[in-house]
Amino acid sequence: MGIPAIIINRHGTTADTPRAHIINSRALECLRDAGLEDQARALSTPHELMTHTTWAESMCGKEFARIYSWGNDPKRKGEYELTSPCYHSDLPQTLLEPMLLREATLRGTVRNPDQLELMVESQVRHAIRKFRDQGWLCAHKGFGSLDQEILCH
Repeated sequence: MGIPAIIINRHGTTADTPRAHIINSRALECLRDAGLEDQARALSTPHELMTHTTWAESMCGKEFARIYSWGNDPKRKGEYELTSPCYHSDLPQTLLEPMLLREATLRGTVRNPDQLELMVESQVRHAIRKFRDQGWLCAHKGFGSLDQEILCH
């Protein structure tokens, strides 16, 4: 897309344990804009299989409650369809992060995945709109280092 980017991650690697997994329709629109929607959908649980959220004592135990979720309630489905061309997806972070890092590498954002000085063990402290037309000033702290500021456009 020709947009310079930087990756900041407070962990030393991509997620290797289950973490967040629901991708809302707006986030999927962003992936669509970046040309990654098809890859994300291929890795996701299909939207049709995300009809309900269920509370139960165990996988085979007594069910306490069940509700429509992720835009699948027949009474509200039209509202979701009018607001976005994308549907919620179930895409675990353990699959999403490697896909994003691979694409960043292939597109030249990350030149050498083995030398991610700015990616590993760093986290954004705050971001403020410092300059009206020039972007955001993001302060981040690297592991064991002083706070640094990066102007993000």
